[in-house]
Amino acid sequence: MAADVPEFAIGSADIESIVLEAEPVGPWIFILRLTEEKLKAYHAFTTDHRDSEISLVVLGTEIYRPMIAAPVNENPLTFRMMEKERFLAILTAFTKEPE
Repeated sequence: MAADVPEFAIGSADIESIVLEAEPVGPWIFILRLTEEKLKAYHAFTTDHRDSEISLVVLGTEIYRPMIAAPVNENPLTFRMMEKERFLAILTAFTKEPE
């Protein structure tokens, strides 16, 4: 990740639920429902970085680099991925997280 791109990290404790939709060919879809506290933090982060590119990191893997046009305050967050390797890396990270 470039040093000038702000990063927002999401850990397992920040996620209330996750839905994964996968087919043999992409896109692969993550639907994350954040805790109320983390959603508030994401809203503040996207407010502070409006009109900027950010890096969204889930369990140590960058999953998305959106341009923030407006503050985000909605749950769940939905991400479509075209890179199978990145999708599998996130799945692997989830299986390594303690319950």
